[in-house]
Amino acid sequence: MWDMTNLPKLHATILKDLKNYDFGLIQFQSGKNVEKIANGIQNYSVSEFFRDIKREISKITREKITYRILSKKFLRMKSKWHVNDKLLNLKGDNSNILPWNLIQLYKKRLKKALGSDIYQLDKFFKKLQINKRNIIKKPIEFNKDYFKSLNIKTKAYFYGWLLAEGHLDKKGRRLIVEINVRDAEILKRFIEVLNLNPKKVNFKRREKNGKCFMFLVLEISDEIFVKHLMNLGFIRGKKSIKIRFPISIAKNRELALACLLGFFDGDGSHGRAFPKSLPESERKSLRPFITSKSVRFLNDIKSIFNIRYNISGSRRLSIGTFLFLEMLENYDKSLDRKRYDGYLSSDGLIKLRTQNLRSSWSISKRVFKLSENELTSLWEKGWSDKKIANYHKNIYGIKITERTVKH
Repeated sequence: MWDMTNLPKLHATILKDLKNYDFGLIQFQSGKNVEKIANGIQNYSVSEFFRDIKREISKITREKITYRILSKKFLRMKSKWHVNDKLLNLKGDNSNILPWNLIQLYKKRLKKALGSDIYQLDKFFKKLQINKRNIIKKPIEFNKDYFKSLNIKTKAYFYGWLLAEGHLDKKGRRLIVEINVRDAEILKRFIEVLNLNPKKVNFKRREKNGKCFMFLVLEISDEIFVKHLMNLGFIRGKKSIKIRFPISIAKNRELALACLLGFFDGDGSHGRAFPKSLPESERKSLRPFITSKSVRFLNDIKSIFNIRYNISGSRRLSIGTFLFLEMLENYDKSLDRKRYDGYLSSDGLIKLRTQNLRSSWSISKRVFKLSENELTSLWEKGWSDKKIANYHKNIYGIKITERTVKH
């Protein structure tokens, strides 16, 4: 497990394995959790288990086996770093044991990969299971009643954030939060407001399209804590198309703004910076928006905050510059990287766009047929990019996207 309190020693512990990434906000547990081995049975750690089965498989197959090969070829896990990440999470915490269902999954998949030779690994599984039965873990302590009510802005903010980044298991017994490591600061704050002890999270990696993505995972299993979330309307299981804005704070402007900001920090964006012709430091984002698969949730927000923009086909809702700035002013402890206050006024936006129009847009061979003067005139009338795109299709019979108008 990762310890969120002992920050300075992180690089010395994991930099070899996680090169080129700054983990300044998180750190391993420096000491060991209290553990008890009953009946004099010798401790057998998970790291020893993985080491033993790797060595034994190498003997059976007469091949060099690494933990990455073990993860993908023999355990058939989605991530080739599965074993490596388990070992990283176990450093300094020998009482952190693999769950029973995962141990059984390992055994099943190794049997399929090795056939009758699986018997040579039985002794390692037995030692691990005996050790697991005899370790008494120190219980996690925290404020279980934190979400009994959304009566302050910090609670409303984190509830909105959980609507985006968290989910409850199907049985409604466990909360799971999984975020990209770059947002470790907000997970650290969440752990602090809950007074979670020990302050730990898990770490894992995934590969997609040849790129490595790193995540932090916090799991909280407590019936009282989860029950409070469900009483507020939090959905069990798959929730993305079912979430709703919490009714209990809909008429309290400050709490509603904090909740919306929390959701924005999870599933909101400032879009692409404009124009690309300028250096990145001089570009301006055009509008803040949120994304959700739940149309009812987006309609709740439109109604509560009187948003005039329509929901796009991709389930995206622009919340407008003024509302976003009000959200920032209302709550000042949100995710730093998303606290963008460089939005332009309507006149400033028209000026920026006009000054950076591409001269090639007016050439007839381009799909975009409007001249610079025509486009500027429509912007000055207050037309949205979507309305201009529809106008272009009606006049010239050529379908274009809002992005074409914007850039």
